[in-house]
Amino acid sequence: MDLVYAVPADFTKKDAAKIHIASMARALAHTELNVEVAALKFPNIDIMKQEYLFDESYKIRNIRTLHLRKFESIFFAFQVALRFRRTLIYTRHLPTAFVCACLHKKVILELHSPVEAIQSKIMLWLLFR
Repeated sequence: MDLVYAVPADFTKKDAAKIHIASMARALAHTELNVEVAALKFPNIDIMKQEYLFDESYKIRNIRTLHLRKFESIFFAFQVALRFRRTLIYTRHLPTAFVCACLHKKVILELHSPVEAIQSKIMLWLLFR
């Protein structure tokens, strides 16, 4: 089965969340899944190997979007939903999960904090419907 770990993240800026994403992708790739991480920006392969312990057990793919501050994340969500067919989408990004589910994709959503914004609460409520 193919799994895309979709996160609108810039991996050129290192932080704990991106290390977690890379570690999860590596762990998932050691199952029988074909794993690909889709994000906004990746550094070169040498930096991915050094800083994120990238071991080529999963693929990485840049998702290009329009760089409009307020809309970049929704453009990312639509790019993922339209680009990956017959693929399980694993994401920590509620808009990506929402758009993919609306387009009848199989989605796993991982949340790390309470949903507080009203639009996020509506998306989550609709997802569970």
